[in-house]
Parts: sequence; C-alpha cells; structure tokens
Amino acid sequence: MLYFFIKKILLNKIIIFLYNNVTYCFILFLTYMPIIKSQDISLYYETYWIWQPLILISWIWYTLWQWNRMIPFLSKYFKVIVFDNRWVGRSDKPIWPYSAKMLADDTVWLLDWLGIDKAIVLWHSMGWFIAQEIAIWYPDRLEKLVLCSTHFGWINHVPIPENTMKILNDTSIDSFERFVNWLKVSTAPGWIENNPEVLEEWINRRKKCPIDTSSYNSQLSIGLSLFSEDNSFEWKLHNINIKTLIVSWDSDNIVPKENAYLLWDKIKNSEVIVLPDVWHFVPLESPKIFSEEIVKFCL
Repeated sequence: MLYFFIKKILLNKIIIFLYNNVTYCFILFLTYMPIIKSQDISLYYETYWIWQPLILISWIWYTLWQWNRMIPFLSKYFKVIVFDNRWVGRSDKPIWPYSAKMLADDTVWLLDWLGIDKAIVLWHSMGWFIAQEIAIWYPDRLEKLVLCSTHFGWINHVPIPENTMKILNDTSIDSFERFVNWLKVSTAPGWIENNPEVLEEWINRRKKCPIDTSSYNSQLSIGLSLFSEDNSFEWKLHNINIKTLIVSWDSDNIVPKENAYLLWDKIKNSEVIVLPDVWHFVPLESPKIFSEEIVKFCL
C-alpha cells in the first residue's frame, strides 16, 4: 500500500514539473535531435548538457569530432554545441559555390533551431572566417568570442610558413595520407607517433565520413578568397565590440603567434594569451590546457 502511495506522489510531482516547464522540456527535447534543415541542406549537430551555450566551430575539413577530447571537460561548465559544417561529416554536401557568409548563416540558423538567443562562439584555425562573419553580421547573437590560432586575412597578416603551406596544399595524394600529413604538421614532433590510438580512431572516423577533393578545394577556396584586400576582415574588425579572447601558441607553425597581436590591435575589447609548449592542433594535443583557459575567460 505504501509503495503505491509513494508512486502516486512521485508521478504527480513529475506531471506538475512538466506542466510548469513545458517550454524548457520542449527545448531540451529539441537539443537531442541531431539533424536540422538549413538553407535547403541538412546539418548534423550534437549538444552536451544544459548550461550556458558554447558553440564550437571546427577547422575546415574537420568534423565535429575535432572537439571530442575537450567536450568532457567543457560540458561541466557549458551547454556545448558542436556540428559538422556543410561539406563534411554527416552534414549534406551539395555542389554549388559557397561563401563565409553562408556558413555563418548556417551557424546562426542552428542557434535559432535550438532556441538560443546568445552564445559564446569559439572557433579554431581556418574556422575563423565563419565566426568573424557572425561577429560582424550577427553581433547581437554573441555573448563572447574566443579566437584561436587565427588571423584576419590579406597581406598584413603573418603567413603560414612556405614549407607548411606545401603540405597543406598537396592534393596529389589520397585523402587519408593528406589527413595524416595535416596532423603531423599541426602537432608537436613525434606526437602522432606517440599517440597511435588517437590517430587510429580518427582515421576510422574519416573512413566513415571521407572528404573528397572537390569538398577540400571548395573549403580552401573560401579561405583563400579572404586574402584579397576587398574580402579581408582586417578593415571590419573595429566594428566588433564583444568581449574577445585571442589565443595562440608559441610553437604554432601554421598560424604564427604574431597574428594574435595583430588581431588584438584591431578588436577593441580583446585580450591575448600565448600558451607555451603548444602547437597548432591544441584541441587534439592539449585539450585540458585549452579548456581551462576558455573556462577562466568565459565564467
């Protein structure tokens, strides 16, 4: 008798909670739906926990799994949102010309779908053109910005070293060999060899969601288009008033750390940190160090 009485009380409490929190429960339900339709394509996304929204924008050519080693730490403090940009992973790969603005629109559309008015936006490396477009076109959607290993384009930034650029631009080899070369050049010497389990897991994921040459070149063309004076973000960054953290690494051999100070000079409400003994692909190589800096800045 006591069992049924307790069961009835608990059931009533659950019903009352659901009744008083319909909107909350509906948004929470949507959070776990992994596919949305945006601009006539489907985007794949994942979310973790229900705290302050933090959306992570991947380096181009990389799926949301780029953030896999950081999510366990960040999800203790944030509602972490990750997604596959169009062209990669489990999102659609339509054949038409793309632009940085289009990818920024995709990101904002995802926030709309999740019912999020404002979020902290973090991007890494060549995902920079997406987030800078968001900061310029949708400033009211941003709580804070975190810019990592990035620059503003055109001739005034410090370029990628020539020998590194040759590796990044080599499309004469198959996609898996190119992927491994990318990882080797963007992590500390010997890191890949000393972490074979990470490399094996990522290659297995790439085999499930390969990136063909046309997708690779399409994404690269967007980044390269921003090296013209007209398309560069350099002249637009003074319009950004959101609190911004600019992060670089002293051993970054893809985006030299000097670019962080150039960005700091252009963005009014910004600060710079340069972390020691870290290479370019910090979400993979040093996830805890990077996550701790994000938490310190954002909370």
